[in-house]
Amino acid sequence: MTANEYLKQYEWAVNRVRRYEEAYAKESMLIDAVWSLSDNDGMPHGSGIGRPTEVKAIRLADKKMRLVDAKLNAIRIRQEIFDTVMSLEGLEADVLVERYLNLDDSGHQQTWEVVCDRVHYSWPTVRTAWHRGLNMVEEILKYKNLQ
Repeated sequence: MTANEYLKQYEWAVNRVRRYEEAYAKESMLIDAVWSLSDNDGMPHGSGIGRPTEVKAIRLADKKMRLVDAKLNAIRIRQEIFDTVMSLEGLEADVLVERYLNLDDSGHQQTWEVVCDRVHYSWPTVRTAWHRGLNMVEEILKYKNLQ
């Protein structure tokens, strides 16, 4: 795994969380719509064979657990990457944190313009620090793989 791929893991995990949140919201909305049409029509129903409300609750609970697992995974990945990046010193750490861990509102990497603004350096300086930071992370990953 390259340093860039390693650092992008958090972005991918956040986007996975977003997909689970969307799936949970859609499932919940659809289940509520079906429940309101079928189970709550005021008419007597059979003996409860099939227990549709229970099945719906189980499906939602399963989706919720997957969402929680995805969030915990994203937190774990962010912390691991943060610890790795913060073991670097100077501008390299700041650039990597701003680029890969301080995601924008849509869950994607910050643009280079935003990174430059946040660290208060020009694009050539930030680009050089980014390359040095990636090389440093590559070395850390090689060292971790040896152990």
